Amino acid sequence: MSSREERHKYEADVAYEVWRSGGNPDNIDYERIQDGYYAGERPKDMAETELQSQRPRHQQDEEQQEQEL
Repeated sequence: MSSREERHKYEADVAYEVWRSGGNPDNIDYERIQDGYYAGERPKDMAETELQSQRPRHQQDEEQQEQEL
């Protein structure tokens, strides 16, 4: 499999995980995904990063406060 095909599969895997977790695959930042690919991040971890970036800021703050308790 070529490098381009591998990267495309990685992007598709991330998009699937985002969708599966209730996120919007149309709002994925593919530059960040590409950085994750080259850094060796797992698709599931990149999907979590994307999901966090898609959450409204106030929801992120609430989740952080819950984790600190």
